[in-house]
Amino acid sequence: MKVWEKIAEIYNGQMQLFIDKCPSAIEQRYHIIGEKRFRKHCNIGCGVECTKEYLELDIKK
Repeated sequence: MKVWEKIAEIYNGQMQLFIDKCPSAIEQRYHIIGEKRFRKHCNIGCGVECTKEYLELDIKK
């Protein structure tokens, strides 16, 4: 499952657009990939690419 799929699941099948939000706000609220993994992701820098990459990350179960 990808991060974007989990977000859609949280919102009952509707994908919410987070274009204007940093993934840190999403992660802080929902803890989708976990703090340790997010710290590694956050090192890539802020911006659209960061959000796109975050939404495509696989969720480990």
